[in-house]
Amino acid sequence: MKNVRVLFSLLMLTLGFAQAQEKRINGDYQYLRTGNDYHAYTTFIKIDELGKHAEIELVTSLSFEKLQTITITKGTKLVKVTFAALNTTIVNDDKSLHGISILPSFDNLWKINVDCETRIIFTFDNGKKIDLPFMYCFLKEQLNNS
Repeated sequence: MKNVRVLFSLLMLTLGFAQAQEKRINGDYQYLRTGNDYHAYTTFIKIDELGKHAEIELVTSLSFEKLQTITITKGTKLVKVTFAALNTTIVNDDKSLHGISILPSFDNLWKINVDCETRIIFTFDNGKKIDLPFMYCFLKEQLNNS
């Protein structure tokens, strides 16, 4: 019985430590609905053993095979964002919506002077684009203060 208690205590301690090591903070949410079209993204700040980084979950009514590029724009200034698609399933109750989780690298964005209120453009392999507001300063502040 004593061994079971020790084993249970170790298990609870390990689970508690694992949960404490990984944290996901909900950030910004932007969407656009026009007629039957719906496009939205949510930013998250994820803190794990690799450090702090942003994640984006994009949901859209557009059909697509692959996300081609992500661009941040303000006026004529364009900054291409490198990213990796995550192997995560986005669950929702609307079967007409398609989703993708993205791990963007904003390193090149942090190095230049970009206005706080910009636009983010998601371009897909079929040529279709989604253009939504992007709160650059809000995301940067969340990453710095998390």
